[in-house]
Amino acid sequence: MSAMSIYLPVALRSFVNEQISQRGYGTSGEYVPELIREDQDRQRLRNRVRNAKA
Repeated sequence: MSAMSIYLPVALRSFVNEQISQRGYGTSGEYVPELIREDQDRQRLRNRVRNAKA
């Protein structure tokens, strides 16, 4: 695994902290990769739908 630093506006950082607490993640390092995986899943689904229509 490799490290990545991101900068967020205060409002987004507050939202992330709320989500970590509400969803039971231990850290933002657990939450953010989950968001990325969910985005990958959505992209794959979109591609399947697009290919099925073609």
